[in-house]
Amino acid sequence: MKYKATIISENPDIEEELKIRIKDIELLCFVEEYRCPAEVGKEYIIDLEIVIFDDLNIEKNPAKTKEIIQQGDSFSYCIKGVFYPSDKKIDSGIDIDLADEDISDFWYLENQFVMLSIDRFNINVVEEIKK
Repeated sequence: MKYKATIISENPDIEEELKIRIKDIELLCFVEEYRCPAEVGKEYIIDLEIVIFDDLNIEKNPAKTKEIIQQGDSFSYCIKGVFYPSDKKIDSGIDIDLADEDISDFWYLENQFVMLSIDRFNINVVEEIKK
């Protein structure tokens, strides 16, 4: 899914690591491709996708919150938000696209608050937004 994101920081030791901000949400991401040069402080169009190495597991969230929480200093996150299976997304403050995932076992959670653990966010830096 495409988003406008500001690059907050780069890791000088890991070329593929970028910290970005979408709206007011900061994410540590793994860069798959730079389609243009990227600089800290500038805004870009990015493609964002979730990566889950094992099976997808969406659970009901009794806390009824919308947030994306980094797990320690890793690329892993817990996504909390409202699940819309017909749109294949979770609204967690930003829409998290589930188009590449098999959500058929989770329709019973439609329009409910859920949580999902992911292994990382992959991004492609597409183009700079000129102001």
